[in-house]
Amino acid sequence: MREEEIIRHVKAHQRPLPEGFEARRDMLLQRLIREEETVTKKKLSLAMVMAMILALTLIGVALAAGFGVFGQLAVSQYNKDKLEKLDALSESYKKSVVLKTEGEFPETTFTLDQGYYDGESLYVSYLVSGKHNVGKLLPGKPGDAALKAFDDHGNPEDIAMGLKPVLGDAFWEQVEAKVKKDGYAYFQVFSQYLGDGAWLDKDNYINPSEGDYALQKEGGYIGFTEFERPLPEAARNQDSIDLYMLIYRGTTTYYLTKDKALAKGERTTSELPMHILRTSQAPQILTGTGQFAGYSADIRAKVSPVDIKVDIRLSNLRQDQRAAWDDADMDKVDETMDVLRSYQLYADGKPCRHNAYQASITDDVLQIAMGFPKPESFEELTIIPVYSQSDEHPDETITLK
Repeated sequence: MREEEIIRHVKAHQRPLPEGFEARRDMLLQRLIREEETVTKKKLSLAMVMAMILALTLIGVALAAGFGVFGQLAVSQYNKDKLEKLDALSESYKKSVVLKTEGEFPETTFTLDQGYYDGESLYVSYLVSGKHNVGKLLPGKPGDAALKAFDDHGNPEDIAMGLKPVLGDAFWEQVEAKVKKDGYAYFQVFSQYLGDGAWLDKDNYINPSEGDYALQKEGGYIGFTEFERPLPEAARNQDSIDLYMLIYRGTTTYYLTKDKALAKGERTTSELPMHILRTSQAPQILTGTGQFAGYSADIRAKVSPVDIKVDIRLSNLRQDQRAAWDDADMDKVDETMDVLRSYQLYADGKPCRHNAYQASITDDVLQIAMGFPKPESFEELTIIPVYSQSDEHPDETITLK
């Protein structure tokens, strides 16, 4: 696959970033103690700054209106419909774990706010209350032997962009003044946060598939997680499920100069337990199959009150179609080749905008998972493949029944 084809494919299927994405990027950066992330510095335009202000304003309005966390986060067009429905349909749990003050760590409360489980899909929303990040300047300067225990964490400007919003302007001005005066700053960050996924037990981890979060003016943050599909076998089609998310208390020590950022970290964990009941509104399952020139299609749609999730399995792929998806064969593919790349769902002939897309190929089977907002009502769902050059192929339409 040529560069132009790769770019065309990425642009066609990438999800739009939620409003205020850059404003919440700091939440990711301050998790450096977990694993190194590559971060690209971006300048904020006036339009982006206004988008951030608007997002925070909308969250404030939602909070004042008494919405749960799902509702408070429903400020971005790409997932607004889903989050509003989750806010209305989810069970409210309000189960909290309080971490008491310990050393430099202030008291912080972690709360399971809402949960939605239909036997196949699982969503939770949560609230972290209190000051979850604290900075402290350290005396002296670490020697060369001590610095060997530190890892390279990239550009100091990227570190500043992540840590300044969560540690506050006053502390960061002290860090910058120390670098300017002495050529370095030596400090620690004490962070408290929820892990991304969840555990059924110590041997069964559930990966997140989507999520979002927003910092709160009074400290802490709110967020939600949608977990991977299919769920582990032990978590499918149960009357309820018990799981937990890990709470981390981490200490990261930084050595910052004008041109380098070094860090080392350690952490402890505790658990935020969750007991999520299965909703009484069972999803509707629709399926369809088709045999076409170059491939066979087996499609399953789960229609729930929240959204429509479509799983597409393509087999018996023609060699050139398969090669277009296989990393090992991409250099053999002509950029002008017409490749099946995605699907368009129609409800009673009206197109549904997709808000989730993931594709993978194993052996000779291509699997595409997509998500769509659920229309208020419909009589018939049809789905049409979309090709890289010729767009939709109506002659390959499949009706889901």
